[in-house]
Amino acid sequence: MQTLDDFLPETADATGGSDLEVLQLSETPALVTIFTNKVSSSSTHYVDFPNLRSELRCNTGLEFRCLLCDLKYRLTKRAILPVYDVASAEVKVLLVSDTRDPHSLGPQLTQVTELSPRTQDFHQFSAKVLTTFQRPLV
Repeated sequence: MQTLDDFLPETADATGGSDLEVLQLSETPALVTIFTNKVSSSSTHYVDFPNLRSELRCNTGLEFRCLLCDLKYRLTKRAILPVYDVASAEVKVLLVSDTRDPHSLGPQLTQVTELSPRTQDFHQFSAKVLTTFQRPLV
C-alpha cells in the first residue's frame, strides 16, 4: 500500500508540486478562464533595482518588521486569483491590486466573476483591455 508521502512527492517537477506561475499582463492579450471567485490576499512592495524588478512580499506578518516598509517602499494589497491560461494549459495566478481607478483590473473583474453553471466564460486580458467571451457547456 502507498503512503501519502509517496502519492504526493515534494519534488518541484512532480505533478502539482511546483509553485504557480504569475500571469504577466502585457500588450499581447492572454486568453484565460476564471473558474472560481475565491481569492487569497497578500501585501507586496514593488522594487526596481538594476538586478531585480519585481513585486516582493511584505514581511510584516511573518517577522517583527519589514525592511522595505522601513525604507518607505509603497505597500500594495494584492488579491491572488487562480485562472486557467488557455494557451499554456496551466493554472496560473493573476495578481490584482486594490486600486479602484475605473480602468484598473480590479473593478473590471468584479463585473465578470459571476460564475454561471450554463456557460464557460473566457476572458481576454491585456495590460489595457478585458474582453469576455461565453461558450455554452455541453
